[in-house]
Amino acid sequence: MSAKSVFISHSSKNDGVVRELRQTLESLGVEAWTDSERLSGGDPLSPKIREAIENADCFLLVASPEALDSDWVERETEHAKTVRKAEYKIVPLAFPGTGMRNLRRLLGE
Repeated sequence: MSAKSVFISHSSKNDGVVRELRQTLESLGVEAWTDSERLSGGDPLSPKIREAIENADCFLLVASPEALDSDWVERETEHAKTVRKAEYKIVPLAFPGTGMRNLRRLLGE
């Protein structure tokens, strides 16, 4: 089964790359959820983000050095690890210089 919807976890410092990634995924028929496209000022952030993670078919972690320093990315990833769907995948997309040790720290083995 291929993913029809993806939650993209990332640092806002990588918005340009993530915008291109989202547009590419959507051109392939995959709905891509990013906070900058789906949230508005005044939205309750945590509940909306948790719901989006739970409703996605896949969790894509855009793992840059900035993302691995982000409390939000860590919270999103921890929540994704609690999602119990048979086909649910957490997929890291690592930037150069990210460091596998830091990625393992966040994702585990």
